[in-house]
Amino acid sequence: MTIFLIILLLLAIVINILISNSKNENFVATPDKLIYLYNTDRLCPNCRDFTNIWSSIENEVNANPFYYTFNTIKYNIDDTEGRTIATDNRITTAPSILYKKGDLYKIYKEKSKDMTAILEWARKD
Repeated sequence: MTIFLIILLLLAIVINILISNSKNENFVATPDKLIYLYNTDRLCPNCRDFTNIWSSIENEVNANPFYYTFNTIKYNIDDTEGRTIATDNRITTAPSILYKKGDLYKIYKEKSKDMTAILEWARKD
């Protein structure tokens, strides 16, 4: 009976450690972000053209969370938050795609608007 209780206690400790570690990882780690800065102004036809591609990118990332380890976020460059992100990262034109990893960032400068090309660029370190 004593051995059974000791084994049960050890099992409870292991389970507690596993649960607390997974909770800490979820709250401590800030996920990387693939950011789309766009403009809803009528003078930005490229922004309108890219809307469907961005929707496909969001769907692909959301459908494969273990393959894509980043979130997708969309900001209007004319809104306060979008303007701040653009200014902080020296982005002057819309549409623009930015990949943020903590304080580091990279800007998508390729000509391709292909979803696969953009996602592969985002996955590269």
